[in-house]
Amino acid sequence: IQLMYDWDGEAARRSLEEALRINPHSATAHIWYAIYLTFSADTDSAVGHVDKALELEPLSTTVASLASMVLFFAREYGEMISVLEKALELDPDLAGAHGQIASAYMHMDRWDEVPAEVAKDNNPIGALTVWAVYYAETEQQELARLRLQEVIDSYSDVAAYQIAIV
Repeated sequence: IQLMYDWDGEAARRSLEEALRINPHSATAHIWYAIYLTFSADTDSAVGHVDKALELEPLSTTVASLASMVLFFAREYGEMISVLEKALELDPDLAGAHGQIASAYMHMDRWDEVPAEVAKDNNPIGALTVWAVYYAETEQQELARLRLQEVIDSYSDVAAYQIAIV
């Protein structure tokens, strides 16, 4: 709550460090501390906490999903893809995982792999957004505009974020 809703980074840091002091074997504390560190631009330390969280809870798709976000912002795209592929083995319907992998492919200039991956995604708004970014980046502006308009028409409550990333 302190980190994601109150935007009180200092209070979040204190609480997360206390949680880790009390229970250094808490994957939840490690992954949320990694997120805090990512927001604080300390991605090297964040990746260390991601690794610890994944070591502690290797079968948690929740930890894997959160870890993938940290790895994405740390630009550790290969590791992010590996984490999500393992999570998809545990839960083939893991929401948004294929779209996240497709986003990593774009950052890795693996453009030919993006369409097949995003086509598998089960998060409609995420998939539309990834398609819009893909089309914009591959100079297919009309298709990008169409996908973005679909986001606006269908998901107006979250469209501002999607518009910003496209």
